Amino acid sequence: RGGRGTVAFVRASPDQRWVLRHYRRGGLIAHLSDDLYVWTGADRTRSFREWRLLRQLRAWGLPVPTPVAARYQRAGFFYRADLITAELPVRRTLTQALQQASLPTETWHAIGQCVGSLHARGVQHADLNAHNLLVGASNDIYALDFDRGRIRARGEWERAVLARLQRSLRKVTTGQPAERFTEAHWQALLAGAGQAAGLFDQHRDRVGLIQQPKAPGLAGVLAVAREPLRQAGVDAIDAEGTFHRNRNAR
Repeated sequence: RGGRGTVAFVRASPDQRWVLRHYRRGGLIAHLSDDLYVWTGADRTRSFREWRLLRQLRAWGLPVPTPVAARYQRAGFFYRADLITAELPVRRTLTQALQQASLPTETWHAIGQCVGSLHARGVQHADLNAHNLLVGASNDIYALDFDRGRIRARGEWERAVLARLQRSLRKVTTGQPAERFTEAHWQALLAGAGQAAGLFDQHRDRVGLIQQPKAPGLAGVLAVAREPLRQAGVDAIDAEGTFHRNRNAR
């Protein structure tokens, strides 16, 4: 795909496919620097922070990609970054789905449940929109692109995330038939989000507050990423974030 969300699909093995994403800037600053970020330390690179976040979300069973590897490349006072995740069983974005046809109420409810399951765990998506939600044929919904995402106490930010999603839905359906996105659809989404959050709250009341484990630092990222990379012939990543090819791998 072109643009800021450019990704490459990589066949790691006959039965394993990965998605490689290079971090690129958006907005006006992209005219000055397409893919350079200010260096403030390895643990604070965008790729490593997103890798750690995705690892925690997968441990919680949330509908997000499985992180495989992350890297950065120093360039003086700046760096470039890449992230590899396992390919999901769905590629169709919510935007693409809405361009093709209207979606049933059940699908909107499932989309809301996906969003609500994130909010129930205090996961704030920095840019939730119709382009980074995937919609499967069986109402399997996944969320993508957790760059700058974080885990925080629940609060008013949840409304802001939903408002951003609503603006995106209105934008991508502009010029489409009116039934592609209606108030009834939005209410079904909100109902699904509320249900997912409510079920979590009930469970939390029974078992007590769930402690959010601390995400691993640089050493943890490199250690966990090493095995799947070695299986595909890459001998993990060094401290500077460089992939090393295992020459003995077939």
